[in-house]
Amino acid sequence: MKLKKLFCCTLPLIAAMGCVYSHRNPPVVYTTPTSTTVVPTSDRPIVRVYPESVPIETVTPPPAPAVVTTAPPVVTTAASSRDLAIADVIRRMFDADPAMASAGRQVQVGVEAGRVKLVRAIPSRSESDDLQRRIRSIPDEVEVETKLSVGINY
Repeated sequence: MKLKKLFCCTLPLIAAMGCVYSHRNPPVVYTTPTSTTVVPTSDRPIVRVYPESVPIETVTPPPAPAVVTTAPPVVTTAASSRDLAIADVIRRMFDADPAMASAGRQVQVGVEAGRVKLVRAIPSRSESDDLQRRIRSIPDEVEVETKLSVGINY
């Protein structure tokens, strides 16, 4: 019985000690060699020594033929105060009516010389007609040019 108790107590202790053993690799130390030996790359016994700087012969390519391109003139005109006022009224229309803003979220509006240009897509024909009617109701005699696609890519 004592032997059984001794065996039951010592066996787990011995097993635990065996599990504690660490299997670490020994440390590796790298050293750099103190001298470098240059191995010859040729079987010939002749030693060749080259000067420090070798003059480089420069070859100048012939000049390229001149190509003259003229860009088309860029015409930029400042927006007139009338165009700015029309654009501001349209912006306030979108801000004031969330339904109109939602319907026209993909519509691109441009104003030039009193002409309002509507481009891109709108969900339905009735919303397109409503948007055009509202823009035409602006007090400054506004001309509306429409290039809206109805229901496509919306």
